[in-house]
Amino acid sequence: MLNRNNRPGHALGLLLLLLASVPAVAAQEWITLTPAGEGFSVRLPSKPREEAGKTPILGNNYLMKLYAVVSEPNHVLYMAVMQEFPAAAVATIKPAERLDQFMSGFREGFLKDLTAPCPNVDLHLERELTLKDRPGREYSISCKNLYGLIRVFDNETRLYVLLAAAHDEREAGPTKFLQSFELLPAPLPVALPKSETKSSQD
Repeated sequence: MLNRNNRPGHALGLLLLLLASVPAVAAQEWITLTPAGEGFSVRLPSKPREEAGKTPILGNNYLMKLYAVVSEPNHVLYMAVMQEFPAAAVATIKPAERLDQFMSGFREGFLKDLTAPCPNVDLHLERELTLKDRPGREYSISCKNLYGLIRVFDNETRLYVLLAAAHDEREAGPTKFLQSFELLPAPLPVALPKSETKSSQD
């Protein structure tokens, strides 16, 4: 079972609130983001801002990486998160249970952190997904006049969260972003030293 102190949603919610400081970038050629050793690729409208953190799981710390872009002219938010998991968690918890536990923490932390700026934030499960035989889910989110979709995929030792949000539901960029996501081979995660603090930013 995942550590009860494991609250990826809390960390993710805090990082999302920090995105107010991410400057919007002008529309340009989309790029493909393929971080080394993280097991995924996704297309974004420009080079993203990066944040890195540690999540305690089964007594050790594991890497969480967040990539975010806010694009002009309509301030559309794109965010991708990679969370590593130890092999022990994969062996003892079924994929559906891992998704349940992750989303439980995500809801608790993410929604709680957004309550102050957006007291009527709403998150709903829309459908179950499958990508390369790996399970996933899609959620809709609304906050004031901001509308978006969240997709979560379990790929055994890594879990991925994709968020695209805009003020106009007709924006084409979020669909392009979500549909571009791919799972790639990656090495097994390694626990981070407990004294280590990882961070990176453009």
